Amino acid sequence: MDNESPESTESSHSGNNFFRVVPMLTSAFVHFMLIVLLVVLTVDLDEKPKMMVIDAVNDSEESLEMDSFEEFEFAEDLSEMENELNEMMAEALTIEAQETPVVEVEAVEMMDNSLQVVESFESIMSSDSLMEEIGGGDNSSRFGSSGGGGAGAGSGMYGPGLVGRFFDMKQDRSRRPLSYTGRFPDYIATMNRLVAAGMSDQATQRFFEASTRLQLSQLMIPNADANDAPKAFNVEGEVEPRGWFVHYTGVVSPPEGGEWRFVGFFDDMLMVYINNKPVLDGSWEPMVNVGNGPYDNSLRQEFGGPKVITTRSAYAGKWIKLKGPVKIDILIGETPGGRMGGVLMCQKKDAEYEKREDGTPILPLFAVSHAETRRVREDAFAKQYGFVNTPPLWKIADSKRR
Repeated sequence: MDNESPESTESSHSGNNFFRVVPMLTSAFVHFMLIVLLVVLTVDLDEKPKMMVIDAVNDSEESLEMDSFEEFEFAEDLSEMENELNEMMAEALTIEAQETPVVEVEAVEMMDNSLQVVESFESIMSSDSLMEEIGGGDNSSRFGSSGGGGAGAGSGMYGPGLVGRFFDMKQDRSRRPLSYTGRFPDYIATMNRLVAAGMSDQATQRFFEASTRLQLSQLMIPNADANDAPKAFNVEGEVEPRGWFVHYTGVVSPPEGGEWRFVGFFDDMLMVYINNKPVLDGSWEPMVNVGNGPYDNSLRQEFGGPKVITTRSAYAGKWIKLKGPVKIDILIGETPGGRMGGVLMCQKKDAEYEKREDGTPILPLFAVSHAETRRVREDAFAKQYGFVNTPPLWKIADSKRR
């Protein structure tokens, strides 16, 4: 056998040393990284956990620091909001599954027991008044939003609402002029005749009516030009901004059973009826049943609080005990022209409300949907006047037909 040369022996030793050094370096690097990771974990464990909470209603977010994640609990109002959303989703699915929904209207008990039981949806709404397809294009205004082509009362593009119809007292359906003085006594007499006739199609057919019908979710119209109403109903240029009225109607259930009253004011007219009985007269001057016997002062009680428009504050109506779904009619209007506007709020008896310096409670707007809640909250007038940020909802009954 041949002996190895010195050169080959030296090369072999160098190779063996390289393979011994590499594992040692790798092991040292791994140990170093483990030490660094341990230090990082130790530092992080000293910090308290944080959770980012997003408030979708107020469009804000907040970082909360806790000793442990187990200490975090959902606020009660957020849980209630989640439950309410679940109920709304369930209700929507139920409505879609129904072929011919039936709205049952239970007994409504007034303090003087003057209201009667309404047995069915058919008994309080005419077949051709509120069930027609909503007209107009994609429109949203302070008077309500128009439907997106869907049929049925209370199904506007921006959510459920009370159906609103716009009428002009100065012309008939053929656009021929009608006698109109613009005087309050004449306006009041005409409105009371319409109300006495149940605001039926037969009673209103002599007046021009806008083809667009809007869905009202909340009523808050700050001091504005009277022409905003014809504009909202797409009849600007066809109707002079005076001598008009809007009739909103539907079937609603209160947020909870008990005694309620409506509070509000509108320049020039605001009249509210429950099951065809007056519960609030928040007009510029008394209107409900004026000229038909003694005036019911319980419909128009001084409420106080900030001014709604110019020098006028809101009025409070009579307390009513509500047990279930009821028909509601809201009438607003303008007679001489110029400026108009107003609000409609609701108040539950014995409920606790934050109070202003003058002692008047800060109330929520009457609302059947939160479609306009964000807009209302950001409105300059709303910030100045002060309302409950998120109003309780009066659930609107479905009136959808095949």
